[in-house]
Amino acid sequence: MRYSSLRRKAFGEAFDFLNGRDMLRLLINVGMAEVRAGAAIGQHMNPYQNLSIGSEAVGALAGLTLAAGQVSVGMGIWAVAKMSRVLLAKMRRPKYYPQERSRRERLAKERRRVRDRFTTSPCPKPEELLMQYAKAGTGAIEALRFGSMLCDLEAYCDNSLLRNVDGEIVGRNPGIKGWLRENCPELLSHYKNAMRYKGLAEKFRQAAGAADPIPAAALLAEGAEATLQPLGGGKCGKITVRMKKKNGLRGGRTVSGTYALEADALESAWKCAREILGECGGEASTRLRCGEENGRGRGVTALERILEKRLGEMPAERFTQAGWRTMWRAKWRTGVGERASA
Repeated sequence: MRYSSLRRKAFGEAFDFLNGRDMLRLLINVGMAEVRAGAAIGQHMNPYQNLSIGSEAVGALAGLTLAAGQVSVGMGIWAVAKMSRVLLAKMRRPKYYPQERSRRERLAKERRRVRDRFTTSPCPKPEELLMQYAKAGTGAIEALRFGSMLCDLEAYCDNSLLRNVDGEIVGRNPGIKGWLRENCPELLSHYKNAMRYKGLAEKFRQAAGAADPIPAAALLAEGAEATLQPLGGGKCGKITVRMKKKNGLRGGRTVSGTYALEADALESAWKCAREILGECGGEASTRLRCGEENGRGRGVTALERILEKRLGEMPAERFTQAGWRTMWRAKWRTGVGERASA
């Protein structure tokens, strides 16, 4: 069974050893109880307690000696157990390094792989991109919306590789950067930061277990209706998404992809996305303002940290090319007829 990060954290705190502060507080309370008990015993041993307090002091001193011994022994046992656990964890951890490195490389390779992207969202307009970029620094949700718009734009741009007659790679089609240069030059000067938001949206969608053609923005809605919209109310089905390229050698041509989607998988991805946003916002409610109450941009940093942790903990068998069973084929149409793309 796979637990959420919040459940794992709760279980870890419940079954872990006490931390040093709690352990010391517990032993001090026990010691004070021993001192009070010793004083009470000394007082009852003296029938003339109103004439002298010597026996009470002797009892308190005996209780203090016993308490000091208990504190020393208790702290020693706790320290040995804690250090043993830390050393054992450090000895075991290197065994998982190759598997962890392989998983992270596979996830990164999937995000950077050159291929035709598909989305159910329309192609964003230049003014919409500029308006959303102005909001992207106010919180993680707005940053994810802007990153999702760039992912949608990538699906409409031609970023395929260029090869010569010998099949060698000699270049690449303009893609997003070429489109921004022609249609939105104001955003081109912020290209590096914009790509950071785009990568954040891709990691967010990947950590939630979703992929093309579901955009990251659909996972941000308070309800799952936007995520389930491509199925039209059905439990499962195949949808064909057609993208008309806006630039490059294939500008004006149509690329299509067919996907087999399941409602349960889409709803599970939406729930996982809401859980990630709940961690970022510090609450599990549906009304989330991720990072807005903590200052400009802090939510983005918190979300990046959460996504890195989740992608590192993701089991290898959970990740597939599209998060669910995918069947797609790419082809482009011309005015003469159809030909399968390479």
